[in-house]
Amino acid sequence: MDLSLYFFPFVEKGLAKKRLKIRLKGLERVKKWLQERQKESIEEHLLFIIEHNLELVEAEIKFTGKLIDSLNKSEYTTGSSS
Repeated sequence: MDLSLYFFPFVEKGLAKKRLKIRLKGLERVKKWLQERQKESIEEHLLFIIEHNLELVEAEIKFTGKLIDSLNKSEYTTGSSS
């Protein structure tokens, strides 16, 4: 994600929002999958790994949501306004 943000100003706003929404849906699916594994796992070290990954995914979900909101509010200027 960090690398793609360098090119963010060159991407059409509508396309950026569409791709970010797709990313958000994918992250939500990953979060759900991790939560299911968390319920199934009984080994402590695996629970730590799952918990760590859940925290990372939740941070990505939060940031991606903020980015979409910023595009909706037109706080960022991208390649074209759509």
